[in-house]
Amino acid sequence: MTTEGIAGAGSGAGGRALKDSISGRERWLMAIWAAGLILIYVIGGGFGVRQLSGYRNQTEARRHAWLEAASVHGATAENAPGNVTAGVYIRHVRDFSLKDAGWTADFDVWFRWSGETLHPGENFELVNGDIQSRERIESGVRDGENYERYHVTARMTTEFDPSRFPFADEGLAVEIQDSRHEAATLRFVADDAGSGLDPDGLPRLVRLKRSFVVATTHRDDLGAAAPGGARSVRSRLVFAMLVAPLSVSVYWMMFQALFASVAVALVTLFVLATYDNTRFTLPVGAFFAAVANNVFVGAMLPHVDRVTLTGMVNTVGLSTIFLVLVQSTISLHMAGTCGRARLARVFDIVSFAVLLPCFVCINLALPWAAMSR
Repeated sequence: MTTEGIAGAGSGAGGRALKDSISGRERWLMAIWAAGLILIYVIGGGFGVRQLSGYRNQTEARRHAWLEAASVHGATAENAPGNVTAGVYIRHVRDFSLKDAGWTADFDVWFRWSGETLHPGENFELVNGDIQSRERIESGVRDGENYERYHVTARMTTEFDPSRFPFADEGLAVEIQDSRHEAATLRFVADDAGSGLDPDGLPRLVRLKRSFVVATTHRDDLGAAAPGGARSVRSRLVFAMLVAPLSVSVYWMMFQALFASVAVALVTLFVLATYDNTRFTLPVGAFFAAVANNVFVGAMLPHVDRVTLTGMVNTVGLSTIFLVLVQSTISLHMAGTCGRARLARVFDIVSFAVLLPCFVCINLALPWAAMSR
């Protein structure tokens, strides 16, 4: 080889080495890209955390106001004429349907009263449900009082709030009212000692946080048609339960396909940028799998006019896969058009090092903000 050839070869190798080196300006551009990715997740995560915290505070404020109102209106004088001591024991809760806002309850309800005119067992109705079957299983006189116990199967109605599902607790209630007598004639007194929930009464993926029974009063809107426009007041017995799903298990079952799709998309960042088919085919397939998961989760829950936790999680997953596609486009341009394979490899590593922690952190922050305290 001639001297000129050796010099030319050395010059070519040096040129390629110089071309593959990363300049300070390129390092700054890569840092800006990483900072931009972090900023996107911080802004999106901050919005989601604030929204979910607001939903939680609204729910807790409504429940606190209801409890205060029930404790005030539920005060009843002991042994007053027309008092009916009543209680509810839930034996089984089944057939939850978030979409249809309903659940089925098997329960016992009992009444104790004095006198011969009230007969609450014959006149009670469910305010928030439809009785499917009613059977009197016990009746008689106890300690000078009339006593009746009924077994009831009913389809209950509850407006589930999907905003923080599955990290929110839900209030379930059985509300009993006398269909014949007003509160001036018949007034319930809650039997705290006997009321409750069977330890095995809830579905496997639901746990009980709290239960209580309270007697309260309610103004009947239909009473406006009474003479003088007066509104009738009726006594109600309310057995309420605060239940929560096993959040982590339900959350994983709902979004495992989404998480797998994001993982597949992120793994493609380790594929050399020259293999352009792989760098695009896998993330595109992952994107459509994430869309299918979104449809699946949406079919489980009722529609609401607000951004929900499940919607936020799906949006984060789809956005992450989209950012991987954008990154792959830039990386392929670096390696192919510009001939900067080393720069593209470093760009892939930096992107993976930012995207993965950001995705994990936001999927921890959103459920934490949605959890009931």
